[in-house]
Amino acid sequence: MAMLVELSPLAGQAPVAIGTVTLGEVAPGVVTSVAPFRGNEAEVGKRLTDAFGFGFPAPGRLEKGNSVQMLWAGRGRALLIGTAVPEGLAELAALTDQSDAQAVVAVTGAAAAAVLERLTPLDLRDRTFPVGATARNFSSSMSG
Repeated sequence: MAMLVELSPLAGQAPVAIGTVTLGEVAPGVVTSVAPFRGNEAEVGKRLTDAFGFGFPAPGRLEKGNSVQMLWAGRGRALLIGTAVPEGLAELAALTDQSDAQAVVAVTGAAAAAVLERLTPLDLRDRTFPVGATARNFSSSMSG
């Protein structure tokens, strides 16, 4: 019988250092997609605020608390990272466990911004993409 073994997305292939840049794997913990049902947006925001001290993130933004964050992930959708969903949220929003569907990496070092600029068409300069900003990048190179 086959034995299933849980592996991280990078399965021990990180960290990798090239020149002044290091690519490392980040273990985000529990990741849940939260999409409020129509008309429940305000109540979802209230429940999040009561539980974590911040509400549903505005488009293009990240909200952070103690070991928990909420990352805007597209129209009407955000990712709750690092904790289970608050009690009663399942009646107000579509919730999907994304914990094993994500690979999270940290690119660090003196040339990290230059590396990231080659991987995305986003303008990553501080004045247009400050700390706490998020974006969805859809690449046409993935079609086929």
